[in-house]
Amino acid sequence: MKFQYHNPIRFHFGEDAFDQIPTLCKGHKVMLVYGGGAIKANGIYSRITDMLNAGGIPYVDYGGQTAATYQDILQGIEIARQEGVDAIIEIGGASAMDTGKAIAFGAVHENLEDYIEGKLQSNGRHLFNIIVPTYPSTGSEANGVCDIMEYKGYGTELFGAWPDYCLMDPAATFSLDQRSTAYSALVCFIQTSAWFIGNHQNDIAKGFSKTVLQVLLDSYRKLLEDPRNERARGNVMW
Repeated sequence: MKFQYHNPIRFHFGEDAFDQIPTLCKGHKVMLVYGGGAIKANGIYSRITDMLNAGGIPYVDYGGQTAATYQDILQGIEIARQEGVDAIIEIGGASAMDTGKAIAFGAVHENLEDYIEGKLQSNGRHLFNIIVPTYPSTGSEANGVCDIMEYKGYGTELFGAWPDYCLMDPAATFSLDQRSTAYSALVCFIQTSAWFIGNHQNDIAKGFSKTVLQVLLDSYRKLLEDPRNERARGNVMW
């Protein structure tokens, strides 16, 4: 299945989702934000950088983002400014996504702390931002929230840091092992459960949540039998 959805993020879902990258990034200088080495081992990194190189689109790397710490975000903001970056592509799971979203937001704001602490409200400005999820779990690719670790000794959140696009190819999750697949599906399940258990005012939303929970469990069972079941991968990703 291929489709588009706006929430206000523009989602491209399907096997050709990554094909949007050269067009979307034309005229930009890109920072690639990603976690560990998985995207290089599974070929996603080279797939994306080959597109950028073919399109003559310059980029800088900011890998190793596995915790979305405040210091790593500040460092990323400084690199983005020094390098003249005006677009961010996050590739990976929640930590890479939250780091990249916060960098895209912070690069155009001088007082990031005031937004984190709620003294100022987001005005929607950010560097052009594309998310490529390869480890679906928290849903960070679909919202404007960044979970930030190690901020003045504790964890906190930045609100109003929306990406512009999310490019979703279920095949990008084929390389997840059984443990990572279980974590991915169960984090989705737990987060959806909060809406099913706690949402007492909206029967339609409660019904949607129940359907999602049932599909997640069914998809996970199928992935135990066949880790390359694309429909099941797509269900978990969406």
